[in-house]
Amino acid sequence: MKPTKDEMMEKPLEGVRVLDLTHWWSGPEATSLLAALGADVIKVEAVQRPDSSRAHRARDIDNDPEWYERGVVFNSANAGKRGITLDLSRPAGRELFLRLAADADVVINNFSARVMSNLGLDHARLVELNPSIVTVDMTSFGLTGQWRDLVGFAYVFEQMSGAAGVTGYEADQPGTLGGASDPSAGYIGAFAVLLGLSARDRTGQAQHFDISQTEAVSAFLGPELIKAQLTGAVPDRRGNRHPRLAPHNVYRSAGADEWVAVAVRTDEEWTSLVEVLGRPAWATDPTLATAAGRKEHEDLIDEHLGAWIGTRTKEDVAAALWAAGVPAGEVLDGGELESDPQFVARGTFQALHRAPIGDLAVPVAPIRLSDTDTSHTRPAPHLGEHNGEVLQGLLGLSDDDLAVLVADSVVGTRLP
Repeated sequence: MKPTKDEMMEKPLEGVRVLDLTHWWSGPEATSLLAALGADVIKVEAVQRPDSSRAHRARDIDNDPEWYERGVVFNSANAGKRGITLDLSRPAGRELFLRLAADADVVINNFSARVMSNLGLDHARLVELNPSIVTVDMTSFGLTGQWRDLVGFAYVFEQMSGAAGVTGYEADQPGTLGGASDPSAGYIGAFAVLLGLSARDRTGQAQHFDISQTEAVSAFLGPELIKAQLTGAVPDRRGNRHPRLAPHNVYRSAGADEWVAVAVRTDEEWTSLVEVLGRPAWATDPTLATAAGRKEHEDLIDEHLGAWIGTRTKEDVAAALWAAGVPAGEVLDGGELESDPQFVARGTFQALHRAPIGDLAVPVAPIRLSDTDTSHTRPAPHLGEHNGEVLQGLLGLSDDDLAVLVADSVVGTRLP
C-alpha cells in the first residue's frame, strides 16, 4: 500500500544546501531537480543582472511593471528554490556570497569560463573556505580548449555538438532540437552534483566538475560517430523517417495542425495496420509484406496512410492503432499536456500559485520514488524574495545591515 504524504520518507537531499548561480534553462533545470529531491537551493541573481530567462516570452504578455516575474522558462525551471539578489561585481556582494559558500554543500554556475575566476569565486577560492565543497562549472565548451572563452546557448550547442547535422529533412538545412539540449545538459549537471556529494561523503574531500554543455549533447551522438568511422558516410537527415523501417512518420490528421506518429517495426505490426485500414488493395500487395519492400515503397505507403489518417481525428487514429498493437501516438502541443489523461494519472504537472500570474501547472521531477514525495515545495522565487530570510537567517545580518545593502543596490527586489 502506498504511504500517505505524512508517512513519506525524508527527501534524499534534505539538509543539502546549494548556491545556484545558474541562469536561463540548463543550469536552472539541474538545480530545480535538486530542489525537488530535497535540497535547499538558493538562487542568486542581481537586480543589475537578473536571470535572463525572466524576460523570455514575458514582455509580450501585457504591460505589467513586474513583467520580469512572468518569464515562461524562469517559472518552469526555478520551482522549489529560494531566491536572493547579490551584486557580485561589488566587494560587499562577493563577501556575502563567500560567507554563504563557507557553509554550503554545492556551488553551481553556467557562466562563461572566465566569470567565476574573474570574480574570485572559482573552485580554488571556494575550497579554501570550505574544504568539502562540491563545485560545478557548466560552461558552453568546458574550461579548456580553444573554444573555452566563447559564449553559447542551446542552439549553439545543438549546431556545434553535431546534433543539428542529423536533425531535419533530407536535402534541407540542419534543424534544431527546440532548445532541448538545455535541460539535457541540466540533468548532466544534476548528476554531477549527486556524484560529488557521494564522493564527498565517502572521502570528506571537495570535488570540482567541469561540464561542457556542448559535449553533454554530443555524448548522445555516439552511434553517428561510430557509423562515420566504420563506413565513411556522413550522417544524414531523414526527417521523421527511419533508415530501415516503414511506415515511420508523422501524419496530418483531421483538424487544424493535428498530427499522429506511426512507427511499424515488424511484419506482424504491418499486418495489424492493414487490418485497421480495412485491407485496401494497395496495402495487400505482397511486395509490402517485408520490411525491405515497405522501405522501397515508402512514398506510396505514406501517401495512402496519410490520406486515411487525414479524415480522422488524431485521438481516433491513435486509439484504433493502439488497440491493434501498432505503435502510434498523438502529437501533443504544450496546451494539451496538462489535461492529457496519462499525465494527469501520473501527476506529471503540479499546480503552483505564484503572483502576479496566478495558478501555474509546472512540470515535476520526472522521477518517482516509492516512499518519498518529490513534488515542488514552492513556486519560482520573485526577484530577491528571500533576501531577508537568507541573509538575516543564515548570516545574522540586522535590519540596519540589510537596509544599507538595499540603499547601496547590493541587494534589492526590483529592477533598476
